[in-house]
Parts: sequence; structure tokens; C-alpha cells
Amino acid sequence: MLNKDIVSLIIPCYNGEQFVERCMRNILEQDYVNNIEMILINDGSTDKTEEIIFQMKDILDQKLWKFCYIYQKNQGVGAAMNAALKKVTGEFLTSLDIDDLMMPNSISERVKWLKRNPSYALVRTNGYFLFPDKVKKLFYPEDYQASPDIFQDILNGKIYNWAGTYMIRTEKWLERCPSREIYPSKYGQNLQLLLPAAYGNRGGYIRFPLMMYYIHGESMTHQKDEYGEKRLNNTYGFQDIYMHVIKEICKENQKLSMYEKMIIATFSRRRIELAIELNDKNLCKRAYKELQDTKLQTEQDRIRMYMFVSPIKGIFLRIIRKLREKQQEMF
Repeated sequence: MLNKDIVSLIIPCYNGEQFVERCMRNILEQDYVNNIEMILINDGSTDKTEEIIFQMKDILDQKLWKFCYIYQKNQGVGAAMNAALKKVTGEFLTSLDIDDLMMPNSISERVKWLKRNPSYALVRTNGYFLFPDKVKKLFYPEDYQASPDIFQDILNGKIYNWAGTYMIRTEKWLERCPSREIYPSKYGQNLQLLLPAAYGNRGGYIRFPLMMYYIHGESMTHQKDEYGEKRLNNTYGFQDIYMHVIKEICKENQKLSMYEKMIIATFSRRRIELAIELNDKNLCKRAYKELQDTKLQTEQDRIRMYMFVSPIKGIFLRIIRKLREKQQEMF
């Protein structure tokens, strides 16, 4: 039995001494604080994370509807989420990365939206990227038009899936994941919550920003080759998550095959863009071959690839396309 009006907020943490106090105070500043079930999982931190948590435990117990603290030996964020999901009792479910922040009305606004729209399984919000130089940038422009078919948009890579922007109806997730377990991956856990809730359901969108996603500068200090390799591995890691989750929730072979092709196409396009950024023609060719195998490539994809690996041919294809478009306008 889920507790009505309660929001279960999951926060996994590993060696987060730099952020954990700020994060907990951010939760205490929520105007919905008395209805928050906060589940904080310490995944075997070796710094002062636990000491800081214990220093704040009394006020967390006092202010929150419930504070649940879990310590486990380091097993990774996926295992941490699985431990937390066993403790969830709220009508609504969300999560937050330890280094990000929510606006004081973030949780209450999402709850109100879901209550006003009972036919929707989840809602997402706009937010800010916060860069090391303190510059803020909206996730989505103010005139962004959101589609309720959130499942297709996630598969096509059209939307962000940051923790802290989503809230789902717990029952909708449990319908697809009654074991309360997700596919554990070092590449993240947000998709394993979102895709099952979104499958066959509608998702809403709140236009104003309700969270800040911190962009840390340390990754940019790596050597270019090392940084590029990490980003390339990330594309395959996230693709693996998509594939595992889809196989778990979709039992129709024809649909499953279509979704798998969409996923490969999405990440092949990302690898093409990464190849162009890294000036790696071989990677671009391999990624385009992956895209071709799905049979979902477009003329624009072809031109994009050739403009990089063979600019003369790319220009020729672009001219041919423009001539064809002019012919169509004439008739």
C-alpha cells in the first residue's frame, strides 16, 4: 500500500562530502518537506559523507515525513538504487543527484501537476544547466513544445532525463517493475525508472525551471583522447541500458525490434557527432554504418556524414537536395 500524497525522494551518494550537506539543506527548504520520504543511500563512501549525514539526522527526522538512511558496501549506483527502491512507500517517486539542487517549490509543483492531470503517469520540468563560471542556461527554450508521447521522445534522444526533473506515479512504475529492481549500470539509473513508467503512458511538462543541473569542469581537464574515449564509451553504456530496459518492458516482438532500431539509430547519430567533434573519420564511418543497418538513416544523416569524411561529395549531395526541393516547389 502506497502512502497518499507522499513523495519518495531517492538520493544515492558516494564520497559526496563536498555536496551532501548542501543537498540535504536543499531538501529541507522544500515547501513540501513534511510530505517527503527521503531515502539516502551511502554506497560505501570513504570520506566524511556519513559523519555529515549523522550531524543532520535529527533535523531530517524532525522535518521530513520520513528519513531513511541506508549504508552499503560500495556496489555502484545501480545496486544503491535497488536497495532504495525496496523502501519506497510514497504515491509519487523522484530522485536527485547529490550535487544538483531543486527550487524550493520543485516537488510541490510536480505533485500539483500530477494531481490536476490524473491520466498522466509522470511529469518533467524545465531547469538550468549551471556551468563552472556560474552562467545559467535553460534545458529547453521558453517556446519549447513538449509532446505527451514521452516514451518515443526518450528513445529518440529528444529530451533530457536528469534526476530531479521528473516525478512519476509509483504505481505506474511498479506495474512494469513489480520486483522493485532496475538493471544496474555504472552509466546511470534514471532511464530504468523513466522508461517503464513512460511505456504506454503519457508524460507532462512544466515549462518553468525547477532544478539546477551542475556541469563540473574537471572532465574538460583530461587529455582530448582520454576524454573522447570516455564519451564514446558512454554512448555504448547508455545504449546498453536502453536495450536492457526495453527487453524487460516490451513483450511484442515486432514493437521490440522497432524500438531496438530506434535506440541504435539515436546513439549512432550521437557517435557521428562525437566523431566530427574529435575529427575521427574512421569513427564517423563506423557510426554511419551502424545507422545504415537500422534502415532509419535520412538524407540529412548522409549529407552530415559526407560533409565530414568527403566534403566534395557532401557539397554535391547538398546541391542535389536543394535542386530537388526547388523542383518540388515548382510543381
